[in-house]
Amino acid sequence: EVDALIRQRQAQSMAEAVLCDAAATALIECVCDEAEKTLAAGLARGERLTRRYSCGYGDLPLSLQPDFVRVLDTPRKIGLACTPSLLLTQKSVTAVLGIAKAPPQPRQARCETCAFAASCQMRKAGTHCGR
Repeated sequence: EVDALIRQRQAQSMAEAVLCDAAATALIECVCDEAEKTLAAGLARGERLTRRYSCGYGDLPLSLQPDFVRVLDTPRKIGLACTPSLLLTQKSVTAVLGIAKAPPQPRQARCETCAFAASCQMRKAGTHCGR
């Protein structure tokens, strides 16, 4: 229903539509965080979840989004499709999590080996993302 609300706001006020879209994005991230907590609570002792990773983040290309939608059969199950421009048709998130037994390793900043080093705004500003 949030997508219908955003479309309605677009017809009335683009500023309101942008605010609704931003609020819906923040809300879906909160839903993902809660789902992650629920999954983590069901893990065996000594296990932990890896970080949530979605298409378009880091080196998981957005071009894989149609594969996620197809494998998960989301059009049939929940009415979620992927447009030719790789956008999801509803305010949704596709993501993967792993289950690890080892403690997390500290992340080292390695701008030299990052695929996005040439276009990275953080690097241009003299900082890094911590990857």
